[in-house]
Formats: sequence, C-alpha cells, structure tokens
Amino acid sequence: MQAASSRRWTNGASVPGVALITGAHGFIGRHVARRLKSDGWVVVGVGHGAWTEQQYRAWGLDRWHEATIAVDLLSALGIVPDVIFHCAGTSTVTAALRDPRREFERTVGSTEEVLEAMRRFWPGSLLVYPSSGAVYGEAKTFPIPETEPVAPVSPYGTFKDQAEQLCRLYEGRFGVRSVILRIFSVYGAELRKQLLWDACRKFRSGDLSFQGTGREVRDWVHVDDLARLMNPLISRPDASGVQVINVGTGTGTAVADIVGMIADAVGGGRVACFSGQVRPGDPATYVADIARARAFGWHPSVPLTRGVTEYVQWFLASQAGRHAIP
Repeated sequence: MQAASSRRWTNGASVPGVALITGAHGFIGRHVARRLKSDGWVVVGVGHGAWTEQQYRAWGLDRWHEATIAVDLLSALGIVPDVIFHCAGTSTVTAALRDPRREFERTVGSTEEVLEAMRRFWPGSLLVYPSSGAVYGEAKTFPIPETEPVAPVSPYGTFKDQAEQLCRLYEGRFGVRSVILRIFSVYGAELRKQLLWDACRKFRSGDLSFQGTGREVRDWVHVDDLARLMNPLISRPDASGVQVINVGTGTGTAVADIVGMIADAVGGGRVACFSGQVRPGDPATYVADIARARAFGWHPSVPLTRGVTEYVQWFLASQAGRHAIP
C-alpha cells in the first residue's frame, strides 16, 4: 500500500508523511509510534491516558490528544493523515467477557468512528487495523492461513471480526482503503497484562499456580517485530480490496514453556503448577502462517528466549522501589 499523498517537507527535509495513531498510549500504539518516528514520519496520537509532552515525545509522538475517538474529534485535529493506525479498543479476552457492552463500543464503535471520518474527510488515507488471530476460533488448518474461515469463540474475537467487517463494508461501499493485521500473541516491554505480566507478578508474590493445562500452544511475536512491519506494509503499491495479513512467527510454543522461561529469568528454581482444566473458549493451538507478511520483505527477528528475558528485566526494573521478587 502507498500513502495517500505525496511526501511532506518539514524543515527542508523530506518525510514519508503524517501518521495518526488512535490508542497511542497503549502497548502496541506506543511501539508503533516510536518506530514510525524513527522512520521519519510525523506522528499524531489520540486516545485515553495522561501524558506529559516529555513522555509522549519520548514515544515518538509530535502531538498527543487525550480524548475519546469520535468523528468530530478526529476532524478537529486539523490534519490529513496518510495512514491511520487504529490501535484503540479492547485488547484482552478477559475485559470483553467482564463488560462486553463497553468493550463492543471501544472496539467496534471506535472503528466505525474512524472509518466514517475517513469517508467524510480523508478519503485518500489508508487504515491499518490491528485485529487478532482470535477471529479464527477453533481453526482446522495449522499453521493458520488467512484463508481459514473466521469463527470466533469469544466476545473479544467476535468484536474484532465485526470491526473487520466494517472495514470491508467501507471499502466496498465508499472506497475506504484498509489493511487488517491479524496479530497473534504479541509481547514486549510495557505490556502490563496477559500471560507474561501475570506470570511475573505471580512469581513475585510466590504464587506458582496457573490456569489451563500448560499445553496450550501460542505463536509469540515481539512487539518490535510487529512495529517493523508497518513501514514496508504502507509503502507497497495499492491493491484492490481489504488486505488481511497474519502477524506472528510461524512457530508455536507451549504456555508451560513460556512460563518456564520466565521462571528461569527470574531465578530461584521456581516450578509452575497448572490446574489441568481446559478453559472455555480457549483453543488448544494458535500458530500463524506468515507467508503473506514475509512477502513484504519482513521476517520476525527477536528470538523468543531473548525477548522473554528482556521482558523480565523490564518488569523487574518497572517494579524497582516497590518490592523485589523474592
């Protein structure tokens, strides 16, 4: 995909263009912002989260607007973005189960607001939507290709699927261009939820018990690798229709093995215990076929053992001054 407008000139230097990131305060949003800024983009962020100018600039943002995603708010930003990374929305299965109505609005509702703003004000822009491998549900083919039928088994996966359908609707009816990234198990520094975060906190408190069997297999992709995909993705020539691209590594690793890596990085000879009960709506295996992503010249580059070790180091540093892991 190619950015909608010509290259911009800032202080005499050519830059790729203007990127708008919704949910830029969140885990994926801030890493994407930093990567795009390093590649020369002008980056504007909008969403929830209190940031000082020093903080948002440290993450690559030229401007930050703390606000709810809505058409009027987006039109008032005074920009014409070449690309919009719509990272706002629910990011956990648990949150969608706990409050499905709220998470529907955050995910599906906010996507419609962005698409409508594009239809009205930015018809030449490109939307990059971070969806999830959860839309596949109980897949039958492994590794899972993008052609696998979509059959989500959780509210989280359902909301992501509905947001994808909106992208297709706006492309088919109004010509709004979109790329959908079906991201598998993304992790990295600043992730303060999900398995790695929970495991670090458990080991810190001395709790060695985990839900599930430990044999669940997931495809763990580092957030830096995800962010590296952005520039080659949006610099490719235009293509008709909504593109769907899996983002993973193509390699599966059992949850028990990930927890074991965390235990090794923490130290102390800890051994985790799993309940042995299969969790409802939790498919046994999620591994991505990443041939389409590789066709962009991209490949995952962060080894899992290194990424997990660095995550634990970040966690320990983030907890400094509170309580050390015993």
